[in-house]
Amino acid sequence: MLSIADHVRADFAQLDAYELVGKPTSALLGVSKPAEAALKHVGISTVFDLGASWLFANARAASEADREGTASSRFGRAPTDWLQTDVQYGSLAEISALPVQSLRGVSGDDAAALTQALDVRTIRDLAHWPPYTVARRLVGNVAGGTGDPDLVQSEALRPRFGEYPTERVYYSTLVMLHTGAEGKPQGVLNAPLSVMPAIEHQHGPGKLAIGALLTLSQSWYAQGITLGHLLHSLALAPGEATRLAVVDWSRRSRASDTEAVGEQEGLDNAMDHGRAISEVQNAVASEMQSGGSHTHATSKSKSSPMHASASTGLLTSLVASGDVSGTTETASTEADATSSSWSMGNRSVLGQMAQQVNDRTEQHATSVRNRRASAVSEVGDAGHNQVSTRIVANYNHMHALTVQYYETVQVYRVATQLHRAERCLFVPMEQLDFSGTHGMELVERFRGPLVRSALNRQALSLLLDQHTAVAVTPEVRTHVPVVRAFGRRRL
Repeated sequence: MLSIADHVRADFAQLDAYELVGKPTSALLGVSKPAEAALKHVGISTVFDLGASWLFANARAASEADREGTASSRFGRAPTDWLQTDVQYGSLAEISALPVQSLRGVSGDDAAALTQALDVRTIRDLAHWPPYTVARRLVGNVAGGTGDPDLVQSEALRPRFGEYPTERVYYSTLVMLHTGAEGKPQGVLNAPLSVMPAIEHQHGPGKLAIGALLTLSQSWYAQGITLGHLLHSLALAPGEATRLAVVDWSRRSRASDTEAVGEQEGLDNAMDHGRAISEVQNAVASEMQSGGSHTHATSKSKSSPMHASASTGLLTSLVASGDVSGTTETASTEADATSSSWSMGNRSVLGQMAQQVNDRTEQHATSVRNRRASAVSEVGDAGHNQVSTRIVANYNHMHALTVQYYETVQVYRVATQLHRAERCLFVPMEQLDFSGTHGMELVERFRGPLVRSALNRQALSLLLDQHTAVAVTPEVRTHVPVVRAFGRRRL
């Protein structure tokens, strides 16, 4: 892979390939000020412009017209857009020896400036100008598509360092660009500054501020392996042999102490009151009524009339006259009436009622208190000892031999870049006072955020306990309160 530091100036040696392609062409070794000016005249300003330039690409294609395997050598002719229309050449091999002004698209003044500033005479010299070769390979490594096909094919199976990151992490940071302290009058510093105003008064931004949430990426690129510290040096005289013992000894001790205290208290109170009422009522009514009436009536009536009358005849009448009459009447009435009435009744009423009441009251109370404390201590000790010997001999009887043992160090290149930026608006808010009359209500309302930002386990346990009074006071008078918690346990 292309070593960037060997072909750029010292001011740009610390940049990576992605940053270097955007720098001016003068960042490459071999590009002088006249050369930079001549390149700018033809539209080449940066390293990327130089590596992807059509002018140098045409010069390279024209100089390799007779190369075996190219389309020009296969058909025995060169494309007409490479050279000027009035340029004459005998064979494809003669194209590389033509002057620079023979290329199409290059005026005579530009060709003269490039020839003098770049110190090139022919098309081949322009095609193989060293800064262009470096820029072309650099752009090919960054963007791809402009590398040498043969070089890419030969390097396909060779491991490369620094091309891809072996590890990449992301982290975010919040940046405030403008604060409310702008525009305040400045005084003369004639005495040491005091931090008491910041402790006694709670200051905060008084107006809106803008900022950004920056997400940065840190990529680790493996650059290679190098030698570190010298661990051991072995000197051998001519013909000397020695036995080298390598002792690998390691010991690992591990101790852990765990203590857990659990307390559980429970109160169970049950009261049962039951009442059962059973009532039976039975009533029987018996009534008998009888009556009678007797009436007897007798009536008897008797009547006997009698009438008598006598008179004389005519003869008699002539002699004498007389009239005799008589009436007899007899009446007898007899009446007999008898009336008899009676009534007889019998009434009997029987009533019976039975009632049973059961009342039961049961009360049960249980109180359980359990406290458990356990302490576990673990101690582990492991050792490893390995000894290996080898014989180191100097078979040269004329010269001494020195063997040096170095540690192997893997070198990484760390690149930190801005991955994403999100604009933020900081809104000033009044700081919460947990020591006021509404302190407990604030704790109940913001219990979740307080639990997530608890500074220690004690504050966390007190905030999670519902039967604890928590007092939150700021330790440092800043915008973020520091939780200090204490409480009384009440049941």
